[in-house]
Amino acid sequence: MQPNVRLSGGNAEPSATIDPPAPTRPYTFGELIDMPFGLLQANIKTLAGVGAIGLVVGEALILAISSVVSLAGGGGDTLVRGTVIVTAAIYLWLLRTLLRGVATTTGLAAMGGRRLRWRDALAEVRAHADAFLRHQVMFTLVGLPFFALIVGAIPWPALILTLPIQIWLGRIRARRYVATPAIFAENIDYKTAVWRSKLLTAKNVGRLTWIWIDHRLLLIPVAFPLFAFRDKFSMFTGTERWGSIALTVGAVILIVAIGEIVEANTRVLAYFDTRCRREGFDIRVPR
Repeated sequence: MQPNVRLSGGNAEPSATIDPPAPTRPYTFGELIDMPFGLLQANIKTLAGVGAIGLVVGEALILAISSVVSLAGGGGDTLVRGTVIVTAAIYLWLLRTLLRGVATTTGLAAMGGRRLRWRDALAEVRAHADAFLRHQVMFTLVGLPFFALIVGAIPWPALILTLPIQIWLGRIRARRYVATPAIFAENIDYKTAVWRSKLLTAKNVGRLTWIWIDHRLLLIPVAFPLFAFRDKFSMFTGTERWGSIALTVGAVILIVAIGEIVEANTRVLAYFDTRCRREGFDIRVPR
């Protein structure tokens, strides 16, 4: 059964008709971990293209701004470090917002048997920009206090002490886990999307909490080789500051992009999963 979700991007048309990468039915915990990669594969060209452009633009922009500030401020390490961190944080928020929007719209279309072009995916994001951006801002504001508490637990051995904080944040995220797909699929405003998400996830908060945590753990195998490569590269080329900054920034952007695309596709599948469990979305009604 192909789900009846409404994408409203004006003149948006599918570039191809495809078989849905996942059936519309309730999913097990393992399927919600594994099946997003099939959804990603259905839109790999669009997602990889947008992600690659985001990586190149972000790397160039962050290094350019940091270089200008360094020249203007005398080139101190503290000034450069602070500029890189602030600039990267702002850019990563914008990139995550873009990737979440594109991955959600392409994922919803794929579940309906369509493949959207990148222009049409961006048209969908623009069509729902008000509700989507409000959700993203609130999503960030809710997470900042928890992030501050977790960062305050560093050095690394103390991170285990933040597990209760992460579970608490995970439960908050779980209640709004399908708000973004609801905005795009049902053409609803921010408040209605949050209400819909809380309604749909009411009996699945615990499972979605652990899926949210599991996604963060899955990034460790991605991050380790990237930072290991950076360290090996620095070992052979010396400790030249800008080369190290460029490698670090590139690795962080790549990790964030991969994580956001995978999680956005998981949210799409969780949207169908919770609708099937709550509303019988997978049941055909004979006419």
